[in-house]
Amino acid sequence: MNVTNTIHIGKKTQIINGREVEVYIVPALSFQRKDNPNPKKIPHPLGKDFLIFESVEEAQQAIEHSGFTCAVPHSNKRPVEKQTYHTSYDDLILDSLAKLAQDISPNVAASAIFALGEIAHPQTIDLLIQKMGEDNEIIRTNATDAVAKCGMAAFDKLLQALNDENWVKRNSAVICLGKLSDNPEIDIQKMIIPLSKRLDDKNSIVKSSAALTLGKIYKNLKEQQNRRKH
Repeated sequence: MNVTNTIHIGKKTQIINGREVEVYIVPALSFQRKDNPNPKKIPHPLGKDFLIFESVEEAQQAIEHSGFTCAVPHSNKRPVEKQTYHTSYDDLILDSLAKLAQDISPNVAASAIFALGEIAHPQTIDLLIQKMGEDNEIIRTNATDAVAKCGMAAFDKLLQALNDENWVKRNSAVICLGKLSDNPEIDIQKMIIPLSKRLDDKNSIVKSSAALTLGKIYKNLKEQQNRRKH
């Protein structure tokens, strides 16, 4: 028997509905699509996640359907060795990408920031807004797009960034708010006053961006109002 194709079924005691019962644990890999918040778990010998079954027969069936053979736990009451199961890879992935976002190579940093935008996790918003003030255009653009993908979670921090001492970050915040105005969850009217103050910005580039963004926001606002009427 090929050991790499064998999944060992673990066994432990768990409290269910106030009584102590034995459950069966199978290592699994998690697959998650962007359009589905619930990951699908598949039995796999190298899995770091896990599936729990109430009977050993159910565990065996799931393993066989995934194309592997199984090793059934012994029936005698020997203590089951405790195992550590990782239910989420958030910390591993987010920490690794956040570290790469600070890489001295602009290409590496830009790629990591783009990847963080694909994940759009609120935990990364502060880092991404910081990167919106970078001199490197690719890093700055990727960071601005990534913050916009975070949606409503980034809104208040973007408004704060409008008053940052770094004009590049102020300009990126203006552009990012324009991107956010396409998001139906955002209350566009809350953008108008903060953005109008940037029309008096001491930097001409920020002034120009604020004018263009206000025009876009006003157009989106009117379209929203017309849709509500109909």
